[in-house]
Amino acid sequence: MYKEEYCEYLKGRSSVSILYKKMMVYPRLLSKAKGKILDYGCGIGDLLSYNKAIIGVDINEYCIESCVERGLNAMHIENNKLPFQDNELSTIILDNVYEHLPHPEDQFVEIRRVLKTDGRLIIGVPGLKGHHLDSTHIRYYSEELLVDSLDRQHFKLDHLFYTPFIKSKYLSKKLNIYVLWGVFSPRTAI
Repeated sequence: MYKEEYCEYLKGRSSVSILYKKMMVYPRLLSKAKGKILDYGCGIGDLLSYNKAIIGVDINEYCIESCVERGLNAMHIENNKLPFQDNELSTIILDNVYEHLPHPEDQFVEIRRVLKTDGRLIIGVPGLKGHHLDSTHIRYYSEELLVDSLDRQHFKLDHLFYTPFIKSKYLSKKLNIYVLWGVFSPRTAI
């Protein structure tokens, strides 16, 4: 899917989906965040519009243009280079982004660089139904694969949680809004 088409696809979500994120997902997600927050892969800026203090980055220039037009703090990134100083950010959120990355190690060099040593990395990946609904998803992450993958990126698991409710194979198969979330900390020794 081309970048402009993907941006339009994101804009086509239902008002129920947007309300669900604002009422259920974002409050829970941000209760686990701290300090200066980056939404990595911010898309059309849903999280940024929910909390204007959050900064967003994305590789899709059409999405960034949409964010900027709405007065959101979003920046286009190229070649995985983040426009931040070393150890500048306290929390980095990847909300339904990780499954799109063909070579996540490329992005994680920069993520580790800009995240504080006591920072938090929060990653959400879709359940089975959500994964199959988007043709741009490259990899499905189970709990084990997510934790193992982040371990290879030099992050240790703090805890897992699920939205909308609890861990459930049934909900994973039936709800496109079902998401597995992991909260991770950088490992001090690489």
